[in-house]
Amino acid sequence: MNDEFNIISKSYGIHSIAPGVHRILLIYPRLRRGRFFDLNPTKVRLQLEEAVALVNTLPNFKVIETTAVSTDRSTEKKRLWGKGRIERMITLKEKISATALMINVDILSPKQQAELTAIFRVPVYDRYNIVLLIFKMFAKTKEAKLQIQLAEIPYIRERLLSVYDLRVNSSVFHVDISEKSKAERLEVLRYREHHLRKCLKAAVEEKVNLRAGEAQKNIRTVVAVVGYTNAGKSSLIKRLTRRNLYVEDRLFATLDTSLHVFRLPSGLPILFADTIGFISNLPTQLLASFQATLNHVANADLLLHVEDVSSPDYLAQRDVVMKTLSVLKIKEELLKSVIRVGNKIDKLSQIPPNEPNTYFVSCADGRGFVELMAAVDKRVLTISGVTIRRLKLRPHSEAFAYLCKYSFLVGQPIPSEDNDYLLCSVIMDDNEFRESFCELRKLSMPIIALQLKANMVNVTSLEPMKDWTKFRWYLKLKCTNCGEEPEHWQYVIEEEKFSVPGSRGTTNMLGKCKLCNRTNSLEIVKDSFRPYKNSDDYCELIRFDCRGLEPTDFDPRSGWRAVGTESKTVFENIDLTEKEWVDYDEKAAQPTEINEIHCRFVLCRKQ
Repeated sequence: MNDEFNIISKSYGIHSIAPGVHRILLIYPRLRRGRFFDLNPTKVRLQLEEAVALVNTLPNFKVIETTAVSTDRSTEKKRLWGKGRIERMITLKEKISATALMINVDILSPKQQAELTAIFRVPVYDRYNIVLLIFKMFAKTKEAKLQIQLAEIPYIRERLLSVYDLRVNSSVFHVDISEKSKAERLEVLRYREHHLRKCLKAAVEEKVNLRAGEAQKNIRTVVAVVGYTNAGKSSLIKRLTRRNLYVEDRLFATLDTSLHVFRLPSGLPILFADTIGFISNLPTQLLASFQATLNHVANADLLLHVEDVSSPDYLAQRDVVMKTLSVLKIKEELLKSVIRVGNKIDKLSQIPPNEPNTYFVSCADGRGFVELMAAVDKRVLTISGVTIRRLKLRPHSEAFAYLCKYSFLVGQPIPSEDNDYLLCSVIMDDNEFRESFCELRKLSMPIIALQLKANMVNVTSLEPMKDWTKFRWYLKLKCTNCGEEPEHWQYVIEEEKFSVPGSRGTTNMLGKCKLCNRTNSLEIVKDSFRPYKNSDDYCELIRFDCRGLEPTDFDPRSGWRAVGTESKTVFENIDLTEKEWVDYDEKAAQPTEINEIHCRFVLCRKQ
C-alpha cells in the first residue's frame, strides 16, 4: 500500500507541480460586481502584501511582481479571466521571466489549475499549494508531519477524480491512468487516510500524556492562545513562562499545539496551549486536518486572542480568527468571554483606543503584562471556582506533605514568628474543601501513641479488663494552641462519641480551652490497642488522634487484667493506681507482680 501511495502522491500530490526554484508572478483576482470592486485599494494592497509574505516564506520562491486583475462575479470560472486579460498577463509573465504563477485564491479546482497551467506554460500555485508546501518544509514534530500528510489526501483525491472523470486532460498532470483503476487508487487513498488518522490520534494522546505527567496534577484550567499567524502567540507564552520556545518572524512558525505550565500571580497553576496561527482564505480541507491538535482550543476554559495591532489590517485579521473559531465549532460562551491581547505596541507611536476585554502589551519590552496577567488571574479564578485558603501547618506534618503532593499548595509558605509553623496558601473549590476537610484535619493533627514499660514478674498480656472499648484512659492534656495544661485528670472512652461542631464527624473527647477558648478534641484510633507483653523496652499500648491537644501524662488506675506466664491463670481487677501490684499464682506456686511502670507519648507518622 505504501509503495502504491508513493506513486500516486508523486503523480497527483503537491510536489507534482514542478518543485524547484521559482520566480513568482503573484496575481490577485479582484472580484467585480457591476460597477463596484469587492475591495478598496488599501485592502487589495494589504492582501497582496500578505500573499507576498506567504510565498516568500518558502526559501526557493521569490515574488518578483504582483498585480491585481479584476474578474467578473466569481473565481469559479474555468479560466478565471477573459481572453484579453489573460493575454496581458502572459505578456507580463514573459517580460519579467517568471517561472511560476501564484493565484491568490484559497484553492483552484483541478480543472482551473490544468487550464491555467496549459495557457501560461508554467506551474500555477494557489494558497492551498503554498501553505501546504510551507507546512511540509517547516514541520518538525511527529504530529505536525502527520497532519500535513493528512491534509494532502483530499488534494490528491480531487485531482485524481478529475483526471479519471475526464474533466482534466491527464497529459497536463503528466499521469498515466491506464495502469490502475479509479477504484483501486481511491482505496489506496482511503487506507492511507485511515492509517494517518490512527497514527495522529496516538501521537496527540502520547504528547498530552508526556506533557501532563506529574506537573499537571491539580491544573484544572487550560488557556488556549489563538491568533492570526505571526501575531506573537509563541512570543507571549515565552515571555510569561520563560521557556525556550522556538520563535521566528515568519508565517506559520508554529505548526502544532504545545502545552506550557504557568503559575498566575495568585499561585494558581494553568496550562497555556500554543496553537497554529490562522490566516485569511485558509482552505477548509487544511483546517480539518489540524482538528486533532486544535482540540485543545475547543476544550479550553479560556481563550487569549493575540493580535498584531501594529498591522494596519489587524481588525480584518480579527474577523478571520473569529470566523475560523466558529468553523471549529468553539462554544459560544467561550467566544463571548475571549480576552484580546493587542501585541507589538512597541512598534506604535500611539496605542489604539481602549476596548472591552482588551489589553495592550509588548512581548519585546514587557509592557502591559502585569495588567494582562491580573485580568487572566481574575477570570481563571472565576472559571475554576477555586478559593485561596490560608492554613497554618507544621513543616513536617502529613498535611503539609499531602498539599505538596497533590499541588494544592500555591506560593512559598511563610514561617511563623516562632518558626514552629508554616502559613500556607492552598487552592481548592468548595466541593474539594468539603470532601477533603476531614482527611486534611486528620493529617494535620498528630497521631500520638501511648507507650508503656513495666517490670512484670511471672505475668504477661496486661490489658484492660473485659472490653477495652469501655475502659477509661486517664490523661493529662495540654492545649497546643496556647500551652495551657490543667492539673486535673481527664478520661476518654472509645465507645463514647461526641459530635464535632461544624462537621459530620464524631470524636471521643471534646472540650474548649479555658485560656484561649479554642475547641479541641481527642479520639482513640480504631483497633489500635495492643496488650502489653513483658518487655525490657517501651511497647505501644494505644494510639490517640489529637486535634489541638497533646497528652503529657497517663494514670493507669484500676480495671486491668493479666495472665500467668506458666499457668495461664487470669488475674482480674488489677489496680495500678500506685504504679505497682503484687499477687500469688497458686497454680504455678509462684509470686506475681507488676512494678516500675513508666509511660511516654510518641508522635506517629501513620495511623
